[in-house]
Amino acid sequence: MKKKKLLAILLAVMMVFCYIPSMSFATAGDTVQDGTAEHPWQVSTKEELRAAMISGGAIIINNNIEIGEWETIDISKDVTIDGQNHILSNLNISTATRLGETGKPGSDHSGYYVGLIGEAKAKVTIKNLTIDGAKIIPSKVLGSDIQTFTKGFSSVAVFVGLNNVGAEFDNVHIKNTELKATTKASLFVGQGQANV
Repeated sequence: MKKKKLLAILLAVMMVFCYIPSMSFATAGDTVQDGTAEHPWQVSTKEELRAAMISGGAIIINNNIEIGEWETIDISKDVTIDGQNHILSNLNISTATRLGETGKPGSDHSGYYVGLIGEAKAKVTIKNLTIDGAKIIPSKVLGSDIQTFTKGFSSVAVFVGLNNVGAEFDNVHIKNTELKATTKASLFVGQGQANV
């Protein structure tokens, strides 16, 4: 009996070892992404860019990205975006709704701090990137009457609506852009409370 039991255990162990090569394990060649300088977020889509910006850290853009409609994001962690000379095209912000640091709507400053990043409560560094064809005309009411788009909107920019900590831009270009606001409008930073 003991021999049969020992043989059954040995057979079970051998079967487990036979299946191990077909299982998936991380190897030394796999890419780890954690937002550090050594392992930056690698983004190729609008959704990946949004998630990486909310997570904070180092971000590498791997290809041109058509952004389209975008809801402004507030950030509370340092963000460094290296566009690797790629283009973000057709950035369109037509609503003043902002997503907080958690990526959920409900900002207490609706109508203010509009851009790719709404309120930067941490340092923003953007390099080697072009934005082409941005249209930033925030509105609480969608419609074609241009008067409704700009009433009461302040601190509007392509990149950062309100900069609280500091922003750096290197080899960054903005082309073919339309931007409107009541006050404090700029291409890079709408309102700066820190050095740019």
